[in-house]
Amino acid sequence: AVGEEIRLLARVAEARSLGQDANGLMRRLRIFGAHERLALQALGRVRPDVWPAAVQHAHEVDRLIKGLSVPGRLSDPWEEMTRLALRVAAAGNRP
Repeated sequence: AVGEEIRLLARVAEARSLGQDANGLMRRLRIFGAHERLALQALGRVRPDVWPAAVQHAHEVDRLIKGLSVPGRLSDPWEEMTRLALRVAAAGNRP
């Protein structure tokens, strides 16, 4: 679920950075109501350039969950999920 949320946010962040209709994309991705408000808050707090690396990290966490090793990552998927969450949280809109 966390990985999917990160992938959705990355898609919307990319659309915004390209000047595309992010609101229309959010509707197509079925991001509505409270979910939409939270997504907009996250997009406002995290720089757009952070999302691609977060998506890659989420992909690697998915591999760990399946029991596969990932070079450069801890073997415990829960620890890596924590690192992913901290990575996104620490990547606020700082210059």
